[in-house]
Amino acid sequence: MKSFMNDHFLIHNDKGYQLYKNAAEGLPILDYHCHLPAKEIWENEPFANLSEVWFTGDHYKWRAMRMYGIEERFITGDASPYEKFEAYASVMPNLLGNQLYHWSHMELKRYFGVDRELNASNAPGIWEEVQRKLEQNALAPRDVIQLENVQMIGTTDDPVDSLAYHDLLAEHESFDVSVLPTFRPDNVFKTGTAFNEWVDQLESVTQSTISSAAALKQALLERITFFHERGCRSSDHDIVQLVWADCTKEEAEAIFERLRSGQSISEKQQHQWFSWIMSFLARHYHEHNWVMQLHIGVLRDANQRGTKEIGKNAGFDAINELNTAEHLTHLLNDLNTDRKLPKTILYSVNSKDFDVLSTIGSSFSEEGLAGKVQLGAAWWFHDHVEGIKKQLQTAANIGQLGAFNGMLTDSRSFLSYTRHDYFRRILCSLIGGWIENGELPDNDPQWENIIRNICFNNTNQFFDLRFEKQQDS
Repeated sequence: MKSFMNDHFLIHNDKGYQLYKNAAEGLPILDYHCHLPAKEIWENEPFANLSEVWFTGDHYKWRAMRMYGIEERFITGDASPYEKFEAYASVMPNLLGNQLYHWSHMELKRYFGVDRELNASNAPGIWEEVQRKLEQNALAPRDVIQLENVQMIGTTDDPVDSLAYHDLLAEHESFDVSVLPTFRPDNVFKTGTAFNEWVDQLESVTQSTISSAAALKQALLERITFFHERGCRSSDHDIVQLVWADCTKEEAEAIFERLRSGQSISEKQQHQWFSWIMSFLARHYHEHNWVMQLHIGVLRDANQRGTKEIGKNAGFDAINELNTAEHLTHLLNDLNTDRKLPKTILYSVNSKDFDVLSTIGSSFSEEGLAGKVQLGAAWWFHDHVEGIKKQLQTAANIGQLGAFNGMLTDSRSFLSYTRHDYFRRILCSLIGGWIENGELPDNDPQWENIIRNICFNNTNQFFDLRFEKQQDS
């Protein structure tokens, strides 16, 4: 029997372990999609305690604690940092098989040298040990980033963001990690007060008057240029439901006028507005050689009372059941017909869509570019062992695995870089198993190179980042 979380953790065959040690362990990290605030990276305040870094904004843990009846005051409320940690520790044994069980123990071991099970009985001792180490050796955001050999961080930023902290970080001589913005224009698709308040902000940052849909486009283009000059190489879109609807310039202007005057628009007009703006943005992503990331299918605010009381992004979202295939294909075809389809990564929060997205993506190939439109990493409710395996197997089945861009954190937690090692172990175990089963030839240099590509080189090339790979064992 293997000991818990030993060197072979998640690797179930000798060949996989050999591949991991030779090819994956110690590779630099290109974290091309996360939600870490550039402001916090710049300010670099040391973490006061484990709860501060574990529970701030982490809806994974909040959701898990609620499922076991923990009072909200111990989750997002006014309980002390230790009380929140103690409550989470009491839940931990019930999370067997859940990725949080693995991630939490990996983080304790990696950053604090705690190599034992977390539960209610040993919570006091672990808290004291971690607190003592934090007091002896302060741990701050940049310490974690540099410890993990991170070369690039792709944050998530609204077009109206000044990117001031990105500029400061770029000028910081002792911090050589590239913190690059990602263009996230979700607010342009909103309606009502939210839309108008955002357009007002866009007017302010562009010093322009946005009195028409055409003027809105011009302001967005100005911000794309602004982001590009600061290293942005990708966009990101949170798409609850992707529905394509043809929209003329005249129809778009009429919709904009209604939105700007605070009037409601019909469901059809919402779909037309999305299609018109999305098509415009994607064409300019192509012009700038950006990657377009589409995150599709979250059922937002499923628990409306919880969302009202606690807030959005607090653990009340769910997997949606949608039919996106035809509408997504309309969008991609509209762009591809004019040879304006950007490099694209398709994510679905519903694993039933993995095959669909893979086959759609592989229909839009391009000479000289591997995996131009591809299935993204196992996302949100699927970044556990079985979800990652399913995503990798789907990519392999459709023929994309060798072109895949690998793992990302998609997290607000600075300790979440262990997820890259988590992914790499699963990947190496999968390939090692195929070799040992005779499903692949025993050709270590070839498979080691494929693993390095998936974990680093593909991302570097796909996002046009131009980093050098340095492997530190």
